Amino acid sequence: MTRKFLPHMSDVLIETYGKTFKAAFTELCGGMFTQMGSAGVKKESASFSVSQKANTLDELVVNSLSEILAECEIERVTPKKVNVKEFDETENSLSLEVIGGSEIPRNIIKAVTYHELKVEKDKKGNWTIRVLFDI
Repeated sequence: MTRKFLPHMSDVLIETYGKTFKAAFTELCGGMFTQMGSAGVKKESASFSVSQKANTLDELVVNSLSEILAECEIERVTPKKVNVKEFDETENSLSLEVIGGSEIPRNIIKAVTYHELKVEKDKKGNWTIRVLFDI
């Protein structure tokens, strides 16, 4: 498994690993979606797209996840899966599609935080992303 739910007193802390940024980010979204109630989605009947460009990779991760949360609330979508279409490390840009069910998420995540945030690539090119979600 390339995802860990790390212990935290009151929030949800998820750390993911991948051979690519896309793989690590996809795992991170999977963890976030699990927290939001993706297991309850019976029919994938809704989708939306997210595109972000940022100054740093940290900002790219937080802004992308924050936009996903906002769109889920606005569009009344419980996310089930994500398809990362494009990622450009030099431009700090990301384009993706979220697919889920047409219902309000069972569990609301209030915010994606910068606290304990980690986005890094090791010498072998493997990625680690850690995010603390305020619930």
